[in-house]
Amino acid sequence: MSASAERTHSLIHDKSSRAREAYLNAFSFFESHLDARELKSVSELVTFEDVMTLLLSCRELYYQRKQEKAQRRSDRWVHLIRVIHHYDGVINMAVQHHAQFSCLVWACFKFLIQVSLIAS
Repeated sequence: MSASAERTHSLIHDKSSRAREAYLNAFSFFESHLDARELKSVSELVTFEDVMTLLLSCRELYYQRKQEKAQRRSDRWVHLIRVIHHYDGVINMAVQHHAQFSCLVWACFKFLIQVSLIAS
């Protein structure tokens, strides 16, 4: 069993865990605020294991979406670099107009573009 699976298993089945304590506190709150019929329907449908399963699936979905968002951001950056690279001849002509100041900046920027294109 992997370390993550063991941790999940211990969270679900460990009666002394903080998560179980929070669940029991929430359930006692429901006991005091729900009538008998509502309390019975909640207790039959929602167990601690159901809550932990739902939380773990939400965590997995969160990290999956976070990774997809980072990938989209990276794709946009690569697209921008390729567009700038496409027009670098025009930028080279503009830089040569006042070469004493702008060449150094453009050369550094062009170097970063080349490195980015090679890395992607």
